[in-house]
Amino acid sequence: MQNTGPNMPKLFEAEIDSAELTLRIAEACLGMKRPPGMAAKEALAQLRAAEPDHIAGFDRAALRAAEYLVECINKSGHFAEMN
Repeated sequence: MQNTGPNMPKLFEAEIDSAELTLRIAEACLGMKRPPGMAAKEALAQLRAAEPDHIAGFDRAALRAAEYLVECINKSGHFAEMN
């Protein structure tokens, strides 16, 4: 039985913060950490200002990672429909 329709509860809902994901990928690849308390958006903006071409690659990696995550969730069959 499918769990869909306007009166059915959502099984799963998440928002992926693209700045946070991009920054975490950059941190892992570069072996760095943002300053404590600094928001991902701000830290990423500083990195982008210093190395715009380099950070563009991390932006692409984050987009592909998010797309892959959605594909995996959709293929799992656990969630009939994402609203």
